[in-house]
Order: sequence, then structure tokens, then C-alpha cells
Amino acid sequence: MKLEFEGPTLDQCESLLEYWAELLCKQGSDEWAPPLRERLQATPPVSFRELQQAIAWCARDWVAAKCVKGT
Repeated sequence: MKLEFEGPTLDQCESLLEYWAELLCKQGSDEWAPPLRERLQATPPVSFRELQQAIAWCARDWVAAKCVKGT
């Protein structure tokens, strides 16, 4: 038996991004979410896992950049 799962639609990507942007508002989502949104529209992820990882990487990169700058 072979199961195939389709990747998330653009609406699903937007919903998940909005959810995490709201939760991570103190982690710079107003800065990292818009560029990620554009990237997801240009190249939609192939899976929900890929989408979740993209969101996590953007948030972590923003936090790390702020820690390095000391702000």
C-alpha cells in the first residue's frame, strides 16, 4: 500500500504562518514573516514539515541575529 500526501495549499501556508507569527510576535515576526510569506508564495513547500521548519528557522535566525548584535 502506498500513501501519498499533498503539500500544503497557499491558504494553509498563510494560516500556519499567521498562527506562528501571532505566537512569536516578541520574536520579531513582524520582521521575518513578510519575507517568508513572499518566499512561500513563490515556492510553496512540499510538506507541512517543510513549512514548519521554514517558520522555525526564520524565527531562530532573527533571535540569533538580535543576540549577536546585543539588542
